Amino acid sequence: MRPNYALKGTLRTLREFPGYDVGAGPLNAALDPMKWTAVKLALSIAVIPASIVLLAFTGNGWFYLPIILSLPAIVLYWMDFGREVRSACNLGPYARAVGIAFGVPQALFGILAVVLGLGLVAWVLYNSFIERLPQYSGGFLTLGIGPLVVLFGVGCVVDAFRSGSPPP
Repeated sequence: MRPNYALKGTLRTLREFPGYDVGAGPLNAALDPMKWTAVKLALSIAVIPASIVLLAFTGNGWFYLPIILSLPAIVLYWMDFGREVRSACNLGPYARAVGIAFGVPQALFGILAVVLGLGLVAWVLYNSFIERLPQYSGGFLTLGIGPLVVLFGVGCVVDAFRSGSPPP
């Protein structure tokens, strides 16, 4: 059954498109998760040059704020997009290589986090049990965030090249 359009050139509703899921919403119907993640990554990256241009023309220091806020978003969307590409079933070997290439910075970031976390733990243990340096003001219970940074880094390294479960 063809829809009856009162006016020539009237836009079709989303329900008339093949493969539209009624409960998915307009954005999810138009973009699958991998494309949506790629759009978010691209927008996060585009914020930096836009802020630099606006900063250069206006001289307003508030344009540093979008740069600072977009950096963590870029890291998170980079990791998410790499995971999406690696877990896609129907992509060829070149896309798989892109997914692995997206995992390399994540693995380096994880290794850096492990090294920094172990350095924090070693600093606390050295100052608690061997020799207390004048720069150190804490005690043994100030291990603090060091073990958590190590666990975060190990998680990043493990997740960097894992393909994950295929989408349903």
